[in-house]
Amino acid sequence: MIRFQILREFSFMTEHPRSLRLAAVGATVPAMVALMLALAPMMPARAASDGRAPIVLPAEDRDHLLEQMRDYLVYSSSTLGALAEHDMAKVQGLAEAVRPPLVRAKMLAGDGAPASAEQSSGPLLPGQNPARFQRMRSNLPQPFRLMMLQMRQGIAEIASDAVAVSDPMHTLGQLSRVQQVCIACHATYRLETKDGS
Repeated sequence: MIRFQILREFSFMTEHPRSLRLAAVGATVPAMVALMLALAPMMPARAASDGRAPIVLPAEDRDHLLEQMRDYLVYSSSTLGALAEHDMAKVQGLAEAVRPPLVRAKMLAGDGAPASAEQSSGPLLPGQNPARFQRMRSNLPQPFRLMMLQMRQGIAEIASDAVAVSDPMHTLGQLSRVQQVCIACHATYRLETKDGS
């Protein structure tokens, strides 16, 4: 019943003008605030019992990773939409836009030893930071980095197969495997900053 309600509300929001969508969202804000207030006392207990391994990073690096994760979530949702429309060229374009060069992902997934100057400087995309790359390589546990590589390789396969195979069900299976890597990573690790937040 809840799933149907969410789908119905989503359908309403996507089919109506922006003003109606904002009104529909505004109607649920008091209920969401009440739920958050009811759950707030339980939050510290949950954090204390969180069995995931902490990854301690500088705040800038943690924020960078969280931004990437949000981007991958948007990518996944956009890809599902493109698959529903059987728009495999769009699926390919989305995958190509979100994945970094695999050579950098493979270097990041290495054994954690400092990368050579050549490895840490290239190839760079706009906004990439060689110093951050070195910190990530040093601070992220290798299993985490290997999961990042596996996820990126999965997205590269989606980009490669989207038009070549041109089968939405094939791509859906690939996207499911990518998301399973994300789920495993989120179930295993939590990100923290050096100040404990």
